[in-house]
Amino acid sequence: MKLYAAWTFLSYIIRHKYFVGRELIRMGLYRQAITHDLSKLLPNEFIPNVIFTDAKNNKAKDNKTKKKKIKSEKMKEIRSSFLLSRLIHCHRNRHHYVYWRMANGVVRTFPMPEKYIKEMVADWLGQQRAITGKSMYVEETIRKAKEKDKSIKMHWESKLIFNQLMDELAERAGNNL
Repeated sequence: MKLYAAWTFLSYIIRHKYFVGRELIRMGLYRQAITHDLSKLLPNEFIPNVIFTDAKNNKAKDNKTKKKKIKSEKMKEIRSSFLLSRLIHCHRNRHHYVYWRMANGVVRTFPMPEKYIKEMVADWLGQQRAITGKSMYVEETIRKAKEKDKSIKMHWESKLIFNQLMDELAERAGNNL
């Protein structure tokens, strides 16, 4: 079963990198198109994602058959490991706004270089397209960005550039959100 989960996650990474790469090439960010999210293949990011994917698949099957093979404590441990791997990923990759934050009682934000903001937009677009496969991924990404806008703790200058990029994206998509 773990082999299937590994294949599922690896195929998602490949789809995601492909769609993000297409967006980054459109933006002229060729190096980032190649290097985007390579850290997801490192063991401390890849393995927790595979285990989490496997546990989610097993939990869904258990719920259908009314069996409870995965105890809630084990699932909490798996989820905790998965969330730690997400945090490691965000602090390893500059296209995540969390990379540009420091929290020691108070959250302090730092400006993101524009190329990383563009990569973040491409990442969001690629994630939406890889998960849904829908052609409406641009509109859905814009909608989600607007929903998250107030909760994103990002430097005001970076947020301004991010919102401008999302507005340009909406305009390009013929969408007046």
